[in-house]
Amino acid sequence: MPSATPRHRRRPTHPRRRMVAAALVLTLPAVLAGSAASADQVATAAPLLAAYSPVTPGTSCVPGDVAGVVNAIAWAEIERLGEAGLPVCDVEWRFVAERDEWWWWGFADAHVAPGEVPDVWIVEDVAAYADEGVDAVDGDLLEQHVRTTVRHELGHALGALLDLDDGNLADLVVVELEHEGPDTTPVREAFAEAIAAALTPANETRTVFYDEDVPEENLDAAELVLDAFMTD
Repeated sequence: MPSATPRHRRRPTHPRRRMVAAALVLTLPAVLAGSAASADQVATAAPLLAAYSPVTPGTSCVPGDVAGVVNAIAWAEIERLGEAGLPVCDVEWRFVAERDEWWWWGFADAHVAPGEVPDVWIVEDVAAYADEGVDAVDGDLLEQHVRTTVRHELGHALGALLDLDDGNLADLVVVELEHEGPDTTPVREAFAEAIAAALTPANETRTVFYDEDVPEENLDAAELVLDAFMTD
């Protein structure tokens, strides 16, 4: 099971600083106008983030009758992220009874066809969040695991909404995963892990899936992408 780490733990700056590549300006759908970025990234970031327009801006997609402990935690996090300006309602959130051998607690589409929205699947079985079964589940740790899963899988969904392929992501993040499985796509997981870390409030702890110490460059890239959606 993944370990946990505070949001503020960061690895020293990577010697080869990654910038948003000029090629991304040509391939991405553009970002919302008025994106805020660091001074050395503004020139590339502004045209990069200018075109994504949320399908359902300013609305809530949380159902009125949420049933189940995991579902309630997940929807509370989805609502929080939506209130921050992220396009959570442009994602199809699905809940499944139990985890499969090829995922932990969540899975998300990495690509979508034009006009479609990405699917995210969250495991709703409480017992899946502790190896010893439901009686071993700690309530606080369960909330941490579920909220982190929502943030991480939203990272994949944001990449799909922006049509980021592996080459684009390689220009955004440094890949230094500390945990990796046989079916892992390292660059995608490094990006989603950075999004999850950037979305974790300072007073909360995130669950580590791949990177305990997310490189500073990856956090900068994640915050740049998030600013494209969250800045008025």
